[in-house]
Amino acid sequence: DLANDSTPQGKAISWMEESDNLVWRLIKDGLHERIIQRYIFAVLYYSTKGETWLDQYNFLCPNLDVCMWNSRPNTTHALGLICNAEKVAYKITLGRNNLTGTIPPEIGYLKRLNLVYLQFNNITGTLPSSIGNLHRLQVLYVTMNQLSGTIPTSFVALENLYMAGFVHNNITGYNVLCELAKKYSLSRIQGTCDHNIESNGVAD
Repeated sequence: DLANDSTPQGKAISWMEESDNLVWRLIKDGLHERIIQRYIFAVLYYSTKGETWLDQYNFLCPNLDVCMWNSRPNTTHALGLICNAEKVAYKITLGRNNLTGTIPPEIGYLKRLNLVYLQFNNITGTLPSSIGNLHRLQVLYVTMNQLSGTIPTSFVALENLYMAGFVHNNITGYNVLCELAKKYSLSRIQGTCDHNIESNGVAD
């Protein structure tokens, strides 16, 4: 995929090699985690047809760090990407922004993610099982898209997830989230459990 310029991965590599001015500074400084996240967010952009987003949020701006790829740089209430003090992204807010295409599996390598808001878009495909690697994830909203398939069993590992929204998709397998509600702190699920649970506020 990396060598194929027609894939989101290939397009991301080509952009970094040919157009990205900041990545070389990151390489020189040995900031590997920030290089990887820059690549992954470029893949996300191409995988969800970023050129047709309603707001680009500075994505793929070659002179800006990904922490500036948002609507209000240097604030915590911006739309787009929000970073911590180490300039590592912990929040994705891209709801209602005409995202199409698919969620790339590379998202599962963004290990610092706490909050992901992708609701009210036109995303297709399935939920990547790699999301189960995001052990710090607290909120995941993909409500009102065109997703299909089953919630991956890997999501059982999301022990810090406490809010999840999946309604108005063609997704099944909510029993995975119901198990999370029993075991950990998941307190609000938008969807329907495949079996009953006694508490934790399951919401249809």
